[in-house]
Amino acid sequence: MLGGGVWSRRLHGKACRVADLDFFVDVVVSGALLGVGLADSPDDVARALGSDLAEGCDRVAMRRDYGLVEFYWARRDRSHPWHASSFTVQVHRLASIDVTGALVQRYGPFGRQLRFARLNAELERLGYQLEKITQEADAGYRLYWLAESRMSLAVATTPHGELIDAGDVWSISAPHLPETVSAAGLGEQRQAIKDGLTHLLRLGHSQRRDWLDRRQPAPRERVNWWLHLLLVIDQQLRHQPSRRPDWVALKLWLLHQGQALGCLHRSRERREDGVLRNRHAARGCRVAGAAADRRQRRPGLP
Repeated sequence: MLGGGVWSRRLHGKACRVADLDFFVDVVVSGALLGVGLADSPDDVARALGSDLAEGCDRVAMRRDYGLVEFYWARRDRSHPWHASSFTVQVHRLASIDVTGALVQRYGPFGRQLRFARLNAELERLGYQLEKITQEADAGYRLYWLAESRMSLAVATTPHGELIDAGDVWSISAPHLPETVSAAGLGEQRQAIKDGLTHLLRLGHSQRRDWLDRRQPAPRERVNWWLHLLLVIDQQLRHQPSRRPDWVALKLWLLHQGQALGCLHRSRERREDGVLRNRHAARGCRVAGAAADRRQRRPGLP
């Protein structure tokens, strides 16, 4: 159980100004926190962040929730080691938890919100330029990306209750691969693909295969098309929590089909391809850990 370490809940108190941006700047620029990131094992992360955590784990996926930070690992089977697939700094939780432990020892006290304008100004001062990768029509949030570190930032565009204001940073996540950024640029096809995927939920295996066969684009466009399917499902996982098991199952089915057709094995670096596949495999662990999650989720955002 989570105690008074990294994640202890505050029951009262107003939002205050973040005293120091160093932590968030370090994460965005380096793609790591307290010296650990996507190259590190569960034990490595525990040595940096401590043992105060909530864990969800099955044979091939592990999720560890440190309160402000969540890490995900995946492996092929029990005979293989864990490999980090993603991590997220859940910045929106600043409104309802006290950050303590190693993070405060290193960076000082944390406030109740992080304004995107303030973080972005500091990044620009240091010479880093965030790229906006969501369309204006995307409801609830805007997504930004730093190419150098492959980190993404979700920024709220509307208030959420009394704790999250428009313009607050919702989360900071890794990895956000260049292929996914390219796929996000297919915004004009988004609604049609979302409608098609919703229809796909109701179909059997052979009917799903027919649906895919009829919609395959030209060979040079297929990688982006498949990645866009996965991106849209990620959005549905956030926006339709009641249907999360259905969307997770469909995503795993699409990953299998895309890999069988050779459409999801075109990364330039072998490690990138492995991270992409492990990242999606680890998503299922979010479902297993949901019942033990002690935070209150805000709808519509990652």
